[in-house]
Amino acid sequence: MGANFEPAIEEIEDPKVRSESKEYQLRISEHLFGRIERQLVRLELTEGKKQTKQAWIEKAIRRKLHNSRGSKLLNPKRKYRSIKLLLERDIASRVEKQLSTLKKIMRGYSKKTWILDAIEDALLEEEHLLEESLLEN
Repeated sequence: MGANFEPAIEEIEDPKVRSESKEYQLRISEHLFGRIERQLVRLELTEGKKQTKQAWIEKAIRRKLHNSRGSKLLNPKRKYRSIKLLLERDIASRVEKQLSTLKKIMRGYSKKTWILDAIEDALLEEEHLLEESLLEN
């Protein structure tokens, strides 16, 4: 499957179907947002296709649904790893407290999402500090 993979799936063009759509509010990292924007620019430059983020993400979801038929629910090309995480009770309690506050303003925000955000934030911060350190030397 190359960059031009177009699964044989229906496009939603009927306005009635659009009005019956379900809306989701996604919170994604700045990094992922940038990757999507760069991909849209690449598609426009290489294939002359101008798409919105909405259309591109919808197509990505349709592709995943198309590719995940039957028992193939996880992407076999992506390797998934598990990490056992033990947090001190005090830290776990503080995480839960922040989550309860966040859930009031961001429905559906999960502990997993919060932890993944913490990991991504730490990686971005440390990568930035490392780059600065390397540039100084």
